[in-house]
Amino acid sequence: MKDNNLNVQEFFLLAVKKHRENSFKLAVELYEKVLKIKPNHLDANYNLAKIFYELGENKKAISYYKKTIDINPKDADAYNNMGVIYQDLGDHIKAINFYKKAIQANPNYINAYNNLGTILGGHNQISEAKKNIEISLKIDPNRKKTCENYGNILLKINQHSRGLQYIKKGTGFISFSQKDFKII
Repeated sequence: MKDNNLNVQEFFLLAVKKHRENSFKLAVELYEKVLKIKPNHLDANYNLAKIFYELGENKKAISYYKKTIDINPKDADAYNNMGVIYQDLGDHIKAINFYKKAIQANPNYINAYNNLGTILGGHNQISEAKKNIEISLKIDPNRKKTCENYGNILLKINQHSRGLQYIKKGTGFISFSQKDFKII
């Protein structure tokens, strides 16, 4: 590909196209060309982080998310995604801190409240988990994953009927009664 006539925006748009086509290697090369010309290109750094996360290259993903945050300290998505990576790596303390930073950056960020509530619930910090998921529900009461997670929290505090209602709302599972169920 001849690139001496392409400018930053053209490299970036081509990189996005290749990224959407899952041509990750080419997308990485194009995003890196963008960053050679304009190192503080926010979206190129962010998209590289996303690609490296998708490829399982967490150290590189973290590095590019950190660059994104350096460029824009209010980037709630970058903080939340860092939390997801650290949660995947088993470093729940760092994950919790990044989810909280995402919420500070955007107090209406549903994913961060939901992720924070879920991880806290997994550590039996049920009242804090419930509080965060309830905030997420106030922002969007019909979000399926949040309803499911809220239902699971309610089950943990023995609110079974209500918990199952939320799980049903979140997953759409089909209920059945004992008379409808037959073991063969």
